[in-house]
Amino acid sequence: MPAGPYLDKDGKDMAEGGGSLFLKTDGRFIGPGHAGISELEEGKYCLTFHFYDGEENGVPTLGIRELIWENGWPVVTEYGFEFYGWNLRSVSSRSIQELLIHSIYSTTNGL
Repeated sequence: MPAGPYLDKDGKDMAEGGGSLFLKTDGRFIGPGHAGISELEEGKYCLTFHFYDGEENGVPTLGIRELIWENGWPVVTEYGFEFYGWNLRSVSSRSIQELLIHSIYSTTNGL
């Protein structure tokens, strides 16, 4: 295991109070967390996370956003793929990959 030092994106040592916020409460997205990263195709990533939807009485919701890299650091866009954002609630036993594939296919093919 590497011994560090571990630096935040501004170069501050994590052992000395450094740290870079990646995802935070913003508008309807309350308490985002439990993030997962998936590479859907070479070089194209998405971030999945849960949040409490402030516009839907706090219903737990799954958000999926495009994940890009700027200067070597991950950045979550406000968009899903093809400039659409999806917020999914479980209504069946379909896996998240099936939902992603269906959503991407539907958006790119006008369905």
